[in-house]
Amino acid sequence: MLQHIRKGYKKYPGRLDKSQTKLSFEAKKEGQGVVGEGTCGNLVFTKYTATKIRESISQMIIVDELPFRFVEGEGFQNFMKIVEPRYSIPSRYTMMRDCVRLYMSEKEKLRAMFLTSDIRDCLTTDTWTSVQNLNYICITAHFIDSNWNLHKRILNFCLLHNHKGETIEQKIRSCMLEWGISSIFTITVDNVSSNDIALEYLRKRTAHRTGAILENQFMHVRCCAHILNLIVSDCLKEVDESIVKVRSAVKYVKSFPQRFENFKYCMEREKIAFKDLLCLDVPTRWNSTFKMLGAEKCQSPFDILEEYDGNYVLSLTEENNAKKGLGPLNYDDWDRIKTFLKFLKLFYDATLRLSGYLYVTSNMYWQEICSIQMHIQSYCDSSDYVLSSMAKRMMMKYNKYWGDLYKVNVFIFVAVILDPRTKLGSLEFWFKYVLNEEQCTNMVKKLKHYLQKLYDHFDVGETSSQVEHGSVNSSKFLVLAKIARIVLAIPITTVASESVFSTGGRVLDHFRSSLAPKTVEALVCAQNWLRSKPLSNVNGCDTEIVKDPESYKLDSGFMCAATTAWVVAA
Repeated sequence: MLQHIRKGYKKYPGRLDKSQTKLSFEAKKEGQGVVGEGTCGNLVFTKYTATKIRESISQMIIVDELPFRFVEGEGFQNFMKIVEPRYSIPSRYTMMRDCVRLYMSEKEKLRAMFLTSDIRDCLTTDTWTSVQNLNYICITAHFIDSNWNLHKRILNFCLLHNHKGETIEQKIRSCMLEWGISSIFTITVDNVSSNDIALEYLRKRTAHRTGAILENQFMHVRCCAHILNLIVSDCLKEVDESIVKVRSAVKYVKSFPQRFENFKYCMEREKIAFKDLLCLDVPTRWNSTFKMLGAEKCQSPFDILEEYDGNYVLSLTEENNAKKGLGPLNYDDWDRIKTFLKFLKLFYDATLRLSGYLYVTSNMYWQEICSIQMHIQSYCDSSDYVLSSMAKRMMMKYNKYWGDLYKVNVFIFVAVILDPRTKLGSLEFWFKYVLNEEQCTNMVKKLKHYLQKLYDHFDVGETSSQVEHGSVNSSKFLVLAKIARIVLAIPITTVASESVFSTGGRVLDHFRSSLAPKTVEALVCAQNWLRSKPLSNVNGCDTEIVKDPESYKLDSGFMCAATTAWVVAA
């Protein structure tokens, strides 16, 4: 059959135009036999559609962060000639407009979901900086859908002219108005004064809106990862001598290629696989110091390097003498480094666990901070003076943010109660550990009071038909299911795990920094939406076509030239 088709195509090449279909081979699916063993695949008809190809290229550019000029590249054009020679590849400007149209289409679908569903959003805000020193604010919604799937959607990625509390509050309210969000449950922010001011303004302005829960008393959630970063960074300001020696040793090895090759030779002699074990830390990121101390796995290669490279000891002695009169690393230093590693790993692992966004974290918050408190307290009693003083400084910071349980957001405790593994009994146990009997009793009464108020807020006489049943017990506990869906969606950190350690903020790359702000927002938001798992029960809606896609490139005078330069140069 295929031979006849091929012959027909060669004889009448003009008969196959763009509107015709073509045959393609589809392998047998699992359970239908194995191709090549007495069975064959299926021949299916696929219709050539230029529109589908353009949409697919737009998605590729957005998801893979490719420049618009990618479609004009020689390699891509040759590739498309082989894959589909009938397709006419559009220009970079056309692809820019297609990406904006795709962004608007996805935005209308998401907006329709917010308008037609009963989802209560938990927001997070974060700031980005471009290479042009333009500040962006990123507002992200976190929620659990009717099938009990946790979602994260970036709503806005727009310019922030200053970091004043009033400005941040106006951006958040503008975002809510744009998306048709009448009320929100919580907002998770970094622990800075401008955010405190912004959320206080927002709470007062939205407290009496229809749907506001407990008059938004507990809207403010402080980023747990940011607090952990402050606790650890503060105690590492007074660096131990052993850490200084490790830094000098790593700096020596990584300074010149020949020194690096000498060290790799020492590694090979000790049969230790070299997998980027050496990294030099930076002052603003305490996790880089933690990773640098991982050099303790290379203790024996460093000892061999002292004999193999005569300049190693001389160079370290000269450098360290200029600082504190220190020499090369000795066995006592390596023992202390191992202790430091064990101590810092508690915070490193806790930060990674708490900063995840693909799973629920609100029920983990209390357990993690209690565990950290216990470990800090144990190190406060250490016989090692350096560790003991470090732990005491940490405990002072810990008490500043978490020492007063009455300042901890009540919804965090509610999330623990909703966790069937802990419930209220676990909280009572910890309250007795850190509070006296009277304070413990008062805290339990306080929690029960607000839990009852939450229940009363959602107890509006719903029937089982009014609630989507994404889990087995939703039909049995209707009101409790609604409470769980919003409380468990609370994010306790503002950013993903790979960037929580950076105290300098996140930075846009060179290409996106050269685009106009509205174009940047379209690309960043659309990428997040396309990469995310699909939403449940999202009704179809009419796509709003962009009347003037060029406005996303020419939205301001000084950015117009930058955008054009990027499109031409990229």
